This record gives sequence, structure tokens and C-alpha cells, in this order.
Amino acid sequence: MRRGAEVHGLDASPMRVPACPRAGCPRGIDHVDHTHPTWDWQHVGGGYFDRGWVEETCQQDWQVRSWRQPLSDWCAGVTDAGFLIERLVEHRASPEVAERDPAMHARLSSQPGFVGLRLLRP
Repeated sequence: MRRGAEVHGLDASPMRVPACPRAGCPRGIDHVDHTHPTWDWQHVGGGYFDRGWVEETCQQDWQVRSWRQPLSDWCAGVTDAGFLIERLVEHRASPEVAERDPAMHARLSSQPGFVGLRLLRP
């Protein structure tokens, strides 16, 4: 996957996803990453199907604001905006993570933390 965009601050509704191709990828979005909905649900609380903004601090001082919604809503948002989902990837922790943060590696080895979508414009 050549180009990437993290969409933590993006509401993937059909009204907002069409603006993404203008953000720097001449052929449209090639790849987007977002926290996995199960991560948001288990890490932040509430229900899996909750929708809304989540604000949290990562790595002690990194403020992150992300849009939370179930995976089916993410998929509907990008397909309603005219993209095809070529591939969905639930990222797994690399061995290097085990060396830096064994607890995080254990967690990411048993549940997904991020999800990646490779998107195509037909």
C-alpha cells in the first residue's frame, strides 16, 4: 500500500469522505488507518455500536481526538462516498513492539488495535 492517511479525526459519513481525495492523493485515497472499533469499545468503554468523538492521551503526552463508530459504519461511509474496499487489514503487533512494550504487544496480539482499508475509486 503506497500512500496512507490516518483518519482518527474523520467522521466517515458520506458527506465527509469525498473530501479525502483532495487531501493529497491524486488518484484518491489508497489506504486509510483508524483505531479498530473493538479497541475503542474496550479501551474507552460504552458499547461497540456507540458513535461520537473520543478524546484520550496516548504515550503520556499525545492528545488524540478520534471519531468512534462500528466497522460497518466505516465501511458504509467509504462505499457510499464511491470507493471500493479492496482489502481490510486488522493490524497485528510486530516483534519489535514486544521488546519495547511487552504488555501492549500481548494486548495487540489478542485483539486488534487498528484497522486498515485499501480503497479504490472505480
